Amino acid sequence: MPIAGYAEIQSENLTMRGLVGEIDGQHILHHRLQGARHLAAELGKSLAQELLRQGADRILEKLK
Repeated sequence: MPIAGYAEIQSENLTMRGLVGEIDGQHILHHRLQGARHLAAELGKSLAQELLRQGADRILEKLK
């Protein structure tokens, strides 16, 4: 199951990317957020919430 996360710091800014996809590649969800790097935990939570809103929970449920 494709699951990925990537974070990049540039000065005081943080860019986070997340991806969840089905094994066959039929559905791939992704999102990108930017913000102040001192808000990394909040940005990570927001990224996860957005992927779940897009349907990542249904994809991840297939792992069980």
